[in-house]
Amino acid sequence: MNLSDKAKQFSKSKYFLPTLFILGLFTVPYLTIPTTIGWWFYKTNRFTKRTKIITVLVPAGLFIVLIIFIVVGYVRDVEPTLALTTPTKITTDENKITIEGTYTPSDRKIWINNELIKSSDGKFVTSVDLKDGENIIKVSTGDYKRANEEIIVNKKIKQTEIPVTPIPSNTSTPIPEVTQITDEYYVITKVIDGDTYQVTKNGKSEVVRLMGINTPETVDPRKPVECFGKEASEIAKSMFTNKKVKLELDDSQGDKDKYDRLLRYFFTEKGTDVGLWLIQEGYAYEYTYNLPYKYQSQYKNAETQAKNNKVGLWADGVCVTDTPIPQPTAPTNKPVKQQQNNNSSNVSCSTNCSELTCEQAYQLLNSGCSGKDADKDGVPCEIVCPGG
Repeated sequence: MNLSDKAKQFSKSKYFLPTLFILGLFTVPYLTIPTTIGWWFYKTNRFTKRTKIITVLVPAGLFIVLIIFIVVGYVRDVEPTLALTTPTKITTDENKITIEGTYTPSDRKIWINNELIKSSDGKFVTSVDLKDGENIIKVSTGDYKRANEEIIVNKKIKQTEIPVTPIPSNTSTPIPEVTQITDEYYVITKVIDGDTYQVTKNGKSEVVRLMGINTPETVDPRKPVECFGKEASEIAKSMFTNKKVKLELDDSQGDKDKYDRLLRYFFTEKGTDVGLWLIQEGYAYEYTYNLPYKYQSQYKNAETQAKNNKVGLWADGVCVTDTPIPQPTAPTNKPVKQQQNNNSSNVSCSTNCSELTCEQAYQLLNSGCSGKDADKDGVPCEIVCPGG
């Protein structure tokens, strides 16, 4: 029995019309009515067998013609292309984002999140409203064949301003009020790490270490990449690369560190303290190197709030270790008194760290005993000075 005979036999079987009905019901909804009528024709005795067959074959023929048109249209359709000039991953605090790009063929249409937008000559520009948190924006173009792109935008939730708690008047080392803010803006040309940046002004570049903060390590070849370090570095790159900032010097900390990096605070054109923002969002923690600094109280309060809100590196399950985030502590800034250590004059670079106090370790490091800081993180003898 050939294929034609099998088709004729199937058309006469009791399964023929139910099969057409199911195809019409689930494949092409607007053919269900003709198929239903065909089923009624099949069951009634008012019409001849020939009339029934013709009535059933008409919707089946229409269905086949429709499928042929779809297949031919798909085969003949040109493969579209879509190129976005907007980055595919963005973090912003704005309420809207502008999306633009180009596409080919130029007579196709553009959809953003399944909504048709205005476009012409293969180009389009539009704006999309953002909600707090993650926004997934889908862009597509084409006819039968489609080209698709996806943009992920993280809209930062604005934090409430953190009150500054004044340092008690009986502190051993008062914070100097004298600071210097540059009148001109620098441009951040490179983000080395979450707390270290390269800035440029008038063709001259400087490497700057942000004061009062520390981010998990990512670039030190002597150390493994620390938990949440990549996230801190990526957010700094996306938020601050090519941005203008003013630098603020704090006389209590000096001009440069031992690596010849400028020690500064950053302030954006809108007045945002970059270091404070990184702490608030959970990308950095407060870090007191030696002496108290101008914004120490504000930074410490910001870290406490970030911990309470469980944001960033403080979120549950983000850094799951016994001690997920090393918390540096500020060594005291009082001079070593003779009555406290009668042997202070006998210590030297060869004295073991276990025989020193933290104050003595810092004195030796500042006197040139670089061996006391084996990992070059600015904290000597970490067996007696925590925070390295």
